[in-house]
Amino acid sequence: MNDLSKVTNQLEYLFLKRLARGLKEEKIDIPRAKALAKEFLQIEPFSSVEDAKSKIDSFTRNDSYFVALNEYIEAYYSEQQKNTLIEKMRQHIKQGNIDQALEVAKN
Repeated sequence: MNDLSKVTNQLEYLFLKRLARGLKEEKIDIPRAKALAKEFLQIEPFSSVEDAKSKIDSFTRNDSYFVALNEYIEAYYSEQQKNTLIEKMRQHIKQGNIDQALEVAKN
């Protein structure tokens, strides 16, 4: 399973978990739950992690009850960016380019 599939599955899981909790706690009624489910389905599929981040940000702006989805994708995106940076640094270090590796870290 690739990163995008993992992210998509986790976002779907978090959405459904939150939706079920809202119904159980009577914070969301059935008509609103249906509308939210349709809205969530419309933002899928995600073409990339960046696309998921953007779409989830818009979705959660409309309904703050689902802010956990935004928190998840923000954390995932941030970690992905750190991993990319570290991999670039690793490549420079392996080639003996310590100064370039440190420059990557600064930027």
